[in-house]
Amino acid sequence: MGVTLRAATLDAFEPYREPRPLEIRQVRAGLGVRQEAFDPEDEGFEPLSTDQRTPAEIARAKASVDAWTKLGKSRATR
Repeated sequence: MGVTLRAATLDAFEPYREPRPLEIRQVRAGLGVRQEAFDPEDEGFEPLSTDQRTPAEIARAKASVDAWTKLGKSRATR
């Protein structure tokens, strides 16, 4: 294959520093709060959930869905 193998010199290598511990953050989720692990070393961190609605917004959306569901049921029984 025409490849030359060689070993690296170990003089310039140093052990890695210990990473900072994971942090636990409280994130609003639905009507409650959940705990989510956060890596403080990761600059581009994005939480898994992007649902940042307030409890009032969630309640309004649920009430709207419930109203449409009731309307559909009342029309079906006519």
